Amino acid sequence: MCGGPTDAVATRLRSTCEILTNDVSSGRPADTNLNASLELFPEDFLAAYSGKRPEWVVTSPPYSRALTFVKAAMSLATKGVAFKMPIFFLEPCADRGGWLQTNPPSVCVFLRRAKYTRANNAKTGEFWGVWYPQEMSCRNRTRLVFCPE
Repeated sequence: MCGGPTDAVATRLRSTCEILTNDVSSGRPADTNLNASLELFPEDFLAAYSGKRPEWVVTSPPYSRALTFVKAAMSLATKGVAFKMPIFFLEPCADRGGWLQTNPPSVCVFLRRAKYTRANNAKTGEFWGVWYPQEMSCRNRTRLVFCPE
């Protein structure tokens, strides 16, 4: 998981499971400060945790590097990954269109548009994309869930 121990996702899940946090910024409190956008991240993560793989990776990655984060998470997670991302991640752009075609999310939970800061007047459409790495036989079946509130 990316983010620190006070991250909203970590705070919400802490009572239900063991939480391991990671944030590339060494100035933020986290269990590790590894760069999840680097190709060697999975190996660095396994080295930092003595080969322990997370069951789930849950995060909201930097939008510009979301695909790299999803790929790294899928190589580590034993049960699945859940990423909160902008809806435009699902657009079949040159950098991810082919990958999405062969690795569509198993579940897409669409959220209402959020407005995060006063300075940013644009509202961003987001969704939680869920991938199950071990579910190779169920590819190309995406369940859509809409949460208007």
